[in-house]
Amino acid sequence: MGWKTIADLAVDAVMTAFRQDAVYNGGETIGVIFSREYTESTPFDESFASSRPVATVKNSDVPALAVSDTFLIDGVTYTARSIEQNHDGTALVVLAT
Repeated sequence: MGWKTIADLAVDAVMTAFRQDAVYNGGETIGVIFSREYTESTPFDESFASSRPVATVKNSDVPALAVSDTFLIDGVTYTARSIEQNHDGTALVVLAT
């Protein structure tokens, strides 16, 4: 078994364990890992903490993933604000309401 196959199995296991359903672009339901990622910024020497909604998706589930795509998660429609490709066949999608 090659490393790629092992990595694919690991991604599948994590996506299955933490999967949450999301309706992608008003069409099919896909599995995502949804969370609110902690962020902190310090403009003008003031510290601000907040969270931002993010979804981890499998690239094979959303081959044409693009900024402005929509995800309906728990009754809330989110729009993709930015996309960070990972080396493991997934992407981290920063969302906005």
